[in-house]
Amino acid sequence: MENVVNKIPRKWREECVEEAKRIYQAKNRKEAVKIYWEWAKKWREKVPKAVNCLEKDLGKLLYFYKFPRAHWKHIRTTNILERVFREVRRRVDL
Repeated sequence: MENVVNKIPRKWREECVEEAKRIYQAKNRKEAVKIYWEWAKKWREKVPKAVNCLEKDLGKLLYFYKFPRAHWKHIRTTNILERVFREVRRRVDL
């Protein structure tokens, strides 16, 4: 999402990003794809680079939907270091 955000001018950034977040909040992959296409249709003219960036990797970005819902929160993040540190903090009593 960070790569997409960097391609959106400030005047549209907040609204565009809030609407894009709905993609990841969908109940299932089918709904997420539907929401994506609605978002893309609305924003393609204003922020084509952001739409193309998200569209290019849409399959990879929505891959977490193939796993049980209980795992989604842990799978969605792409920050590997963040996940590792969270796991270390969970296992170690600091």
